Amino acid sequence: MWDPRRCHCVWVYLECDARETLAAKLKPPPRNLLFVAASLHLSLSLSLSICLSCSALWASGLPKMSPFPSKTATFSLFFIFVFVFAFSSFSSSQPTSPDVLLLLNTIRPALEGAAAANAELSSWNTSLPLCLWRGLRWSAGGSAASALRCDNDSALRSNLSLSLEPSLRLLSIRLPAAALAGSLPPELGQFSFLEALYLGVNSLKGGIPLELGNAPALAELDLAENALDGALPPSIWNLCGRLILLRVHGNNLSGNVPDPADPSETCARLRVLDLGRNRFQGPFPEFIGGFRELTELDLSSNNFSGLIPDSIGGFRNLQRLNLTYNNFTGPLPASFQDSRFTAEAFQGNNPGLCGRPLDRCRSSPGLSSGAMRAS
Repeated sequence: MWDPRRCHCVWVYLECDARETLAAKLKPPPRNLLFVAASLHLSLSLSLSICLSCSALWASGLPKMSPFPSKTATFSLFFIFVFVFAFSSFSSSQPTSPDVLLLLNTIRPALEGAAAANAELSSWNTSLPLCLWRGLRWSAGGSAASALRCDNDSALRSNLSLSLEPSLRLLSIRLPAAALAGSLPPELGQFSFLEALYLGVNSLKGGIPLELGNAPALAELDLAENALDGALPPSIWNLCGRLILLRVHGNNLSGNVPDPADPSETCARLRVLDLGRNRFQGPFPEFIGGFRELTELDLSSNNFSGLIPDSIGGFRNLQRLNLTYNNFTGPLPASFQDSRFTAEAFQGNNPGLCGRPLDRCRSSPGLSSGAMRAS
């Protein structure tokens, strides 16, 4: 009999295995098949090692002395089992990768801001295959070698369960001109394998979070043509060991460009440094003279002043130089006299900026020895 004072394993019509797990081999009339199905799912799907709470069963309407459960009891148990099954199914369908969770719960709402739903960001949705999430590149193991080849694999492009893979790691975010109207969340620095972040030509506001400089793998950072303001965080130079590209052109960043924590830092891998069209001020950042592998340097349309250091003219690999529309003055270093750069690279500065390829410098009467002006 179904006696609430005894374990379910000795109840009539119920059987248990060696671990006292409900085996649910019930042989009632057909009207109890619903109860059997629910019991089977409880045993086989959830693998619960249970001894049902007799008081709970009693409260659900089971009679003390009946060979078959009543309709009320059957319905109550069925409702409980369906609820447990639905909850377990819901839990098992949620992403478990920390990168996916961070992207959906924090990064997406921050980039979107208060604006209407963004078409690009709306694709970051577990109802769509992972390969259709726009602007993202993923790895199944945390390295570029194990990157998912979505373009070449039709099975991947239609795989709805891929976003549930716990080993997924985010390698890059590329959403230029995507109408993003939010801000840069500090949590961007938490992606352990993020190598590239391209968010140029959007409407992102606020500052550049200092946590971004702590991203362990970040090598390419393009935030150009947004509405970012405040200072460039000193932590940005923490990326120097791997940084290839830093572009913040066309924002409202201000103040002096901060020095790296290590004065001898050379950013040996850095090829592109673009700080143009902001509101930076102060003297030419001397430490840039140590970035000798640059191929592109743009400091244009800021409020830099003073002399241009000799080291810049000696950059052997520099192919593009733009120092226009600042307040640089004095003679250009001799290292520029035989360089490939024309006067266009220096136009719009203080009239006192002189020397090849600009106008020749000459002494002015009444000025102290060594003072020069453009002729």
